[in-house]
Amino acid sequence: MFTRALRHIDAYTWQGRAFAAWLTTIARNLFLDELGRGRTRLETPVAELKDLGDSGRGAESLALRELEAVEAHETVRTALHTLNPHQRHCVELRFLDELTAQETALAMGRSVGAVKTLTYRAVRKLRWTIGTVPA
Repeated sequence: MFTRALRHIDAYTWQGRAFAAWLTTIARNLFLDELGRGRTRLETPVAELKDLGDSGRGAESLALRELEAVEAHETVRTALHTLNPHQRHCVELRFLDELTAQETALAMGRSVGAVKTLTYRAVRKLRWTIGTVPA
């Protein structure tokens, strides 16, 4: 950061603000640039690399993953049945049909705020039902 500031020291003009504010702006811009670059990087989780190298247990790992997926599907289906019909319909539109809050509000004939509240309460009840959070 300081090298960039030194390279462009001739561009600094006094505008009634402290010199430190100019340095802070440079630091903030560098941080935002780096943050933006990080979003475009392709990253592979370490667990996937480990799975690729583990060829001896390939069929067993695949079977276990499929079993976990079936169990997760059953858990979600059971939890959805604990919701009232309005909550279930809202969750299905928002997460299964991938509609926005505005689109869901139109489909349900409700306000966006009502849909957001319904979604929040439904997700909270789902989490409680599955046991991930206390009541």
